[in-house]
Amino acid sequence: PSEEPTDGGLFDASSSLSGVSCEPTGDSWSFTGTLANSDTEEHTFTVAAFVMKLSDGSQVASKEIDVKLAAGASAPVAIRDFWTGPKAGVECLSGVTVKGL
Repeated sequence: PSEEPTDGGLFDASSSLSGVSCEPTGDSWSFTGTLANSDTEEHTFTVAAFVMKLSDGSQVASKEIDVKLAAGASAPVAIRDFWTGPKAGVECLSGVTVKGL
């Protein structure tokens, strides 16, 4: 996907999340990252972390949080201890969307 802004298009939240880490400490999984609002309006973002089985792609666990950011603002985000389980055979994925768009 292009990083170019689109005229009249929806605000693309996919590039708003950076510095993502999602891994277990022991058997307890946590997600952290930095969320930035590069738009000229305040938005409420939904940040989600998912643990998926590598064998069949099924979802093992997920957790979502909502974060309100003013235009041009950024903030650290964290979803702590959202799943307990071994690292073997699973991967963590994350995503971000903008509510109301």
